[in-house]
Amino acid sequence: MDEAQTLGIEGGLSTQHKSKVISFLNRYHNLESDQGFILLFGGLGMTKEVLRNFGVSRFNSGCVRSLERINAKAEKPIIQDWIIKEFKARGDASHWIAQITKRTYGWPRHIISYCNVICQELQNVNQLTDERLNHVLNQGDSLKYRYYKQRCDGISHRHRHIIGKTIERLPQ
Repeated sequence: MDEAQTLGIEGGLSTQHKSKVISFLNRYHNLESDQGFILLFGGLGMTKEVLRNFGVSRFNSGCVRSLERINAKAEKPIIQDWIIKEFKARGDASHWIAQITKRTYGWPRHIISYCNVICQELQNVNQLTDERLNHVLNQGDSLKYRYYKQRCDGISHRHRHIIGKTIERLPQ
């Protein structure tokens, strides 16, 4: 289940649905079913706490993984694979890769956003041109902006400004 942290949002699940989720988890946790299963939850940092509220109390050591930034050394080959291996693009991909990595900051979500635009752009014509790169960058920037705008829903303009100023002051 992706976005599992939303299970804990007030008003997100009715009492009846929350009860059903807890019952389901308890039934499998207490081995009341002969069917095997694996639970995989994806979500923000508070997901583990949300799951605790649903009665999931024991997490094996090492079972919780946090996605972090991908370092530049690993990020570049990922983007290169999308451009060269996936679309067999003709031309020097190094300029494209350099420009895209300046905007993705190693975050998987941003890499995917820009690579999805690459997919659309190179699907029919696999030539790496400056015009195409500009389109990829503009569309990727737009997707990244929409992602952050959505993440800020419910946060006042004043608080967004304070958060932005605080982030600006952080050491690189």
